[in-house]
Amino acid sequence: MFIKETHTIHLHQRESKLGKVHNFKRRRSAYHFRCDACNKEFVRDKSKVTPARASNSVHHVCSSCDPKKFAQKIGVKMRKVWQMDASSTEVKL
Repeated sequence: MFIKETHTIHLHQRESKLGKVHNFKRRRSAYHFRCDACNKEFVRDKSKVTPARASNSVHHVCSSCDPKKFAQKIGVKMRKVWQMDASSTEVKL
C-alpha cells in the first residue's frame, strides 16, 4: 500500500581548485509503502520506483518478504474471487 512521498535535503561542501569552499544541496525524494505481506512500513527511493507503481492499485512487498510466495497467495485468492479452477484435469464444455 502506498502511504506518502517525502523529500529530504542534504547539504554538502566541496573545495574548488583555488581553495574556495562551495556549499550545495541535493534533494532526494522517497516513497513510503506498507508491505502487503507483513504489514511493515518500508521506504524506496523515487528513482527506483516507476510512477505507475506509486499507487494503491499495485501490491507492494518489502525486501524481507518473498515476492514470489506473496504473488502465489494473491493468485489463489483471485482465482477464488473469479471462480476459476486451478485443476488441469477438469474440462469445462
